[in-house]
Amino acid sequence: PAPVAGIEVTLDPRAHTVSAGAGPDSSGLTFDNWGSTYFNQPSHPLLTRMYRSRYAARNPFFAAPRELFDAASPATQVFSVSGQAWLTNACGGAIYRGSAFPQGYLGNAFVADPQAHVIHRLVLRDSGLEPVASRPAEERNSEFLASRDASFRPVQVLNGPDGALYVADFQDGGGHGRIYRIV
Repeated sequence: PAPVAGIEVTLDPRAHTVSAGAGPDSSGLTFDNWGSTYFNQPSHPLLTRMYRSRYAARNPFFAAPRELFDAASPATQVFSVSGQAWLTNACGGAIYRGSAFPQGYLGNAFVADPQAHVIHRLVLRDSGLEPVASRPAEERNSEFLASRDASFRPVQVLNGPDGALYVADFQDGGGHGRIYRIV
């Protein structure tokens, strides 16, 4: 069997197919309502795939552009309780698809940063062919969630079946953790 580290494996239960593409290294794979995939890596808060590699592989004479696109700037500033910092440990992102928050949150990206003790929110919009993510105007100098608890280390954000966001908190890293429900 071939190694699958560093790639995304997609299973289509209707077509009974398996395909591989560029993808996340650890966590944070999420989908929007149109089936576009988004994920993050520590220094890349929000990446998306512009096309599937299998399409570029059809024509070996075509110099394919980069498959992955930074929807959010790798130089993303965050506002933790202790002051301003850079989002350098992005992980466990989710595109909000629930119904518990106001309508303006639908389709927004939520990215955890355990080092800054924050959940950062990004508003997605189309800009030509690629999506662009930016800080919401009402959070110009703040974060969606910033904790004073030094042991709060969010590592994953998920959409819950009740329309809320769920946050997995690794806590102090010593094998303990918590799950928060945000409504």
